[in-house]
Amino acid sequence: MFPRAHLAAVILLTVLSVSLLGQETERERNGEPAWVTYRRGVHALDSRNFGEALRNFRDALAVRRPFPEAEAGIGRVFEAEGNWELARRQYNRALELSDHFYVTEDEYAVRYRLADLHRNREIWMQYQRELEYIAGQNPQFRPEHDPPYRRLIPNVLTRPPLEDRPPEPRLDILLRLYRLEENFAYRAHRDLGEVYLRNGRAAPAVEHLSFAAVAALSTLVDELRTDTYGYEFTTTRQLIIDALEVERLRRYMGPEQSDLFRVLFRLSGALLREDLTSGVPAEIWRLLRAFPEAAGEWAVRAARAMERPQTSMNVDY
Repeated sequence: MFPRAHLAAVILLTVLSVSLLGQETERERNGEPAWVTYRRGVHALDSRNFGEALRNFRDALAVRRPFPEAEAGIGRVFEAEGNWELARRQYNRALELSDHFYVTEDEYAVRYRLADLHRNREIWMQYQRELEYIAGQNPQFRPEHDPPYRRLIPNVLTRPPLEDRPPEPRLDILLRLYRLEENFAYRAHRDLGEVYLRNGRAAPAVEHLSFAAVAALSTLVDELRTDTYGYEFTTTRQLIIDALEVERLRRYMGPEQSDLFRVLFRLSGALLREDLTSGVPAEIWRLLRAFPEAAGEWAVRAARAMERPQTSMNVDY
């Protein structure tokens, strides 16, 4: 027999449990869907109403679990408020539930946020590891991809010139041979290439930066083909000239999107670091100098590199 006090406690807990379960079931049945509550949180976060955003994300989690998008939303609130450690934990919690993202690639958006968090706090090893993971998930970059782009694309830029053929810019040759789809890993390849260049690791820097460059240039070709029937690639320089005539492609090449000119300049530095006798970096510098207005800072740096090539290897954050 239970003592009367214990029996009363058991009854009270049972009543409370049934009551709470009933409330949660009622919320699911008559309340708004978890996704709607989550979107309210995103809107509040975008409006910098952090308290409301946090409440909405937590309410969404009260209705649905697992819900990695809402977990990441809480992390964004913590990050916006400067709570770096809580944000890091929350992003990792979301990634532990990565199989449950409604859109698979949202996992990489969270990984980029986590990478940025590490970069802003100058935790460079963790920053590099997040980028390496994302780049490693790119199906075009994997060693087993057929054809093996990971080997073939850098090889076009680094192999000795062929004696039985007239000289031709390597980027032109590369774009005639291969095209890449720009996907979720683009930024990882671009930024990871800079990390390796900064650390003096030339070969992997060339790998990743060449992937980023080819993906961005391939996107220009594809987009111009949608605008102009029968458009064909001739040279990289002409491709950029044509793309600059289209407003959306001008924006695409800019720093807020692909940052193409930065990628090309970093690639030149990586190629020079790998082989000081290579003529390919100078080809890229001449290309960048041809677009002083569009390339801006990178055209200026290219002109400086023509006089002092070693400056192209410098990466300053």
